[in-house]
Amino acid sequence: MTIQEVKSAKGITAWLVEDHTVPIIAIRFVFDGGTAQDPGRQGRPHDQEAVDRIRAQIFCGIIANERDPETIAQRKWRRAIYGTHLYSRPDEGTKVSLAGITPADLGAFHQATFAPDGLHVAVVGHIDAKTVRDKLDQLFGDLREKQTLSPVADVSAKLGQQVEVNYDLPQTSLRLAFPGFKRSAPDFFPAELMKEILGGSAFTSRLFDEVREKRGLAYGVRSYLVDITSILMRCWLRQRHARTAPPRP
Repeated sequence: MTIQEVKSAKGITAWLVEDHTVPIIAIRFVFDGGTAQDPGRQGRPHDQEAVDRIRAQIFCGIIANERDPETIAQRKWRRAIYGTHLYSRPDEGTKVSLAGITPADLGAFHQATFAPDGLHVAVVGHIDAKTVRDKLDQLFGDLREKQTLSPVADVSAKLGQQVEVNYDLPQTSLRLAFPGFKRSAPDFFPAELMKEILGGSAFTSRLFDEVREKRGLAYGVRSYLVDITSILMRCWLRQRHARTAPPRP
């Protein structure tokens, strides 16, 4: 596989993998910042009706998740590890924070975040480098040049503790956290490969084979490498198998 670095006339950079076997093109892009950036109070206005519609949709999800044991465990787990740091906040916000978001807040977030210096683009498929260069400027060429992100303080994960949440359902969710790597660390990509072998694939990983196939302890088990501070491993255990079962022959 050949990965090309493509740079447009306006300086937008993308990584391209040409694949002309089928007439399909996939593009993925992200901006630095994410949910750790609090919305401000200035910026171009957004349509109020659209904001209210999406707010109501997310609000319904928050209410439904209040009764979801997986979500309850996730929030308790993150709060125990990160305390009051921004990383402990739910990505979708809370009922209180969601109610306070205005169209101006979204405009401020857009102005602060959507800029080429924090943009990362990957393109794969039936397309050549010249076409990608042209499309990059069409899509991103009018963005302001620099991001103005709010600083996010470093945080040390509070490991070495056990958190339990009682819930009246015949199924248990177990989460484990271990120290990991920042994305900029030299060992990040070797660790990513290790994670994939250990528990990244749903049906071919070592954890899946050992925990589900051989021992029948869980419906599923996965591992994740999170570049905040930790490797996260999760599994879902049936309550009647809470104790270690003998390996299947």
